[in-house]
Amino acid sequence: MPNAIIFSLALIRVVRILRFSLPLMVAVVTVCASAFAGADEANGQVGALRRDSTGYYLGKIVEYANGRLSVETDEGKIVRANVNPRSRIAVLKPADFSEIEEGTYIASTGRETDADSTEAFELRIVEDKLRGIGEGHRPYHGQEEDATMTNAKVVSVGQGDPPSILVRYRGKDLTIVVPDKAPVLHQTIGDQSALVVGAPVSLFTVRSKTGHTDVVRVNVGQDGIKPQF
Repeated sequence: MPNAIIFSLALIRVVRILRFSLPLMVAVVTVCASAFAGADEANGQVGALRRDSTGYYLGKIVEYANGRLSVETDEGKIVRANVNPRSRIAVLKPADFSEIEEGTYIASTGRETDADSTEAFELRIVEDKLRGIGEGHRPYHGQEEDATMTNAKVVSVGQGDPPSILVRYRGKDLTIVVPDKAPVLHQTIGDQSALVVGAPVSLFTVRSKTGHTDVVRVNVGQDGIKPQF
């Protein structure tokens, strides 16, 4: 059989195959595209759910028993959450700016005054066992608009009016000005013995997959300290 006839027959067979398979291929592509779009939408819903399921509160402890913490917020709302082995408890006590020195690890909320400096709302001298935790500078979604959070090591201490510190995180330097109105605190690791009725707290919670509200972190003020973040 001549080569031209063999080629023609093969071409006709390919056309027939494509005629019947092309609609199926289009359908498969359409279904896959819909599936990926649905997955993206579902991921967005999960992300929104996770954001909605977190809570941040300032208030005081009204009850703690059997791993169940009840806090009355500054707005008068009662928030109940479970304290589990993963919950972090921190104790905050008064400190003095003069205790800060080169190498001190700090945590501070504040507001940026320019690209290289912030003004502190609160400054914490962090216990050495927690050195390096949360290192960085980032937006902080607390009760102040445009707030930032900085966790970093002190490079130098300025004695101006108001005083300031130069800190370094991940190779970047930042100046934090500490006005008189910004409290300076010690932050240490606490345990459940700090969860006493009447203690002022800042509370971070999350709703678990089982529908329960769990404590992620609770900061407990002592010796007259009321946590601000």
